[in-house]
Amino acid sequence: MTTTTEQRRAWRAANPDKVREYQLRHQPKAQAKKYGLDVDTVHSLFHAQGGKCGVCGKDLPTWPSNRTHIDHDHETGAVRGLLCSSCNRYEGWIKRNGERLAAYLASPPAQAVLGLA
Repeated sequence: MTTTTEQRRAWRAANPDKVREYQLRHQPKAQAKKYGLDVDTVHSLFHAQGGKCGVCGKDLPTWPSNRTHIDHDHETGAVRGLLCSSCNRYEGWIKRNGERLAAYLASPPAQAVLGLA
């Protein structure tokens, strides 16, 4: 019998402890390996950063967690550190939109409309 997406979701909802056990056993190794690391190295990085996000300094959930991210350079693949979800998301956004954001802050549209320019 083939399981459907709905059946998998229902099973996960009914078995959160088993899901977390699986995640802790299998995902950390795969995630670390994706960046050329091992689990112990990621834990060392976590402790070297004092358990805090490398950008904002917010406390990170103990890795592995879907809210603690291995930050890396997408061009070189080099690992830079661990980030919280917000900083991980914003780091990519700033890279793509940084010039537009700087232009907006330098010359906000409201200045002209409100006669502040």
